Amino acid sequence: MRHAIDGGSSFPYSSSAKEERPEALQIDIDARMLSIRYPMELNLVGDSAETLQALIPFLGRKLTFLGKKLKEIQEWWKVLEGRR
Repeated sequence: MRHAIDGGSSFPYSSSAKEERPEALQIDIDARMLSIRYPMELNLVGDSAETLQALIPFLGRKLTFLGKKLKEIQEWWKVLEGRR
């Protein structure tokens, strides 16, 4: 099963996205913005930095996965910048 970290439910997804829908979670300060364009497995309302800090103790060894995904997000932002 694929996983994704969402940049927001209104985030412009790549046309190269796999057919299999990846699992996703969204953290948003505005609850009205949750799961607007993409169905999330988990919706969390709050400041993203504070919410992520609160989640760290529950992640344990999954931090490696999170680090990998954060790196992928940084690469995706570079792709989007190149499209401007």
